[in-house]
Amino acid sequence: MLGREILEQLVNSTLIAGTIKPYYYKNELIDLVHLTYLKFEKRWIEIAVIDEQTMIRLSDENVANYKYFNNEDYKYSAEDFQIVFPAFEKYIGKKLIKFAEMVSVKNKDLSFGVSLYFSDESVITIFNKDYSHDSNEIIFGKLNNPDYVEI
Repeated sequence: MLGREILEQLVNSTLIAGTIKPYYYKNELIDLVHLTYLKFEKRWIEIAVIDEQTMIRLSDENVANYKYFNNEDYKYSAEDFQIVFPAFEKYIGKKLIKFAEMVSVKNKDLSFGVSLYFSDESVITIFNKDYSHDSNEIIFGKLNNPDYVEI
């Protein structure tokens, strides 16, 4: 996982807000959760899971909340996390206590997401289904799939 050290620095930080960026191609929704942005206290991070790699990067409020990018074929928008996923609301105000990378059981070099554990023992997993359709999903809880393991 690229950017592991960023998450390590955020342990014991409080989750304040979140934004997701859907991705459209020729006006068809391709990926509801193309990018995930989370604000912990004063820091925004971007979580991208694509091509068997999980990337955590520092971001800023302008990028996380940039409402709209569009050209002839591609469109991205920013959506408030808890409007798209009302279950996210219960995570606001909780401290991040640990995290775990989701990897393939067959090849631990292939990363498919990250699980974020919070102070009330709740978990958010950002997971890339990869095959047969490369798209991300938000799981409110732990991933229950024998093909993947947390490290």
